[in-house]
Amino acid sequence: MANQANALFSLSDDSCKWQLLSKDGVYLETAPRNVTFLELTSGSRCDVLVQCSGAVEQVDITMTQIDYPPVLDDTVIAEEWIILSLLVSESTEDLPEVATFQVG
Repeated sequence: MANQANALFSLSDDSCKWQLLSKDGVYLETAPRNVTFLELTSGSRCDVLVQCSGAVEQVDITMTQIDYPPVLDDTVIAEEWIILSLLVSESTEDLPEVATFQVG
């Protein structure tokens, strides 16, 4: 069995949240869906909305690559990178809540 690389994506600031809209180009049946992290396999993609509150100026999206199955001695290889830094700007207006929608 060949190793499969999975990646966990997380936000660097707890005052920011993200919501999942679609996976592999297909909108979720009910969207947006609140998520605390994303796990994607090689070649997967998704659309997300990032929303921050408070005095956040920058939030980093970190990817942790995890190789399965463990290579030696049941040790899982994990590497971590900051793959994207988002600059957060303060809105001059109150933004409405993100609308929920149903597909189908």
